[in-house]
Amino acid sequence: MVSNVTADYHTDADLEDLLVEQVSRPVRFEDCIRRLLADGYRSFVEIGPGSSLASFVKRIDNEAKVLSVENKAGLGKLLEALA
Repeated sequence: MVSNVTADYHTDADLEDLLVEQVSRPVRFEDCIRRLLADGYRSFVEIGPGSSLASFVKRIDNEAKVLSVENKAGLGKLLEALA
């Protein structure tokens, strides 16, 4: 997992502290996405209402593959894309 507090990889052992820090520290979403891209990740899935984060990822790297899942139809598209 890449934490949006540090933009670095973390394990379950330090997850609780990071979740507490997440409330009071700036979110480093762009740094997290850039870290994942640098490590070779090219596909991202946004789960939940809307597609704001998906559009942010596309602004960072317009060649990244981004899918949004906010309902059953979106889940079906994701499953199709993964097949």
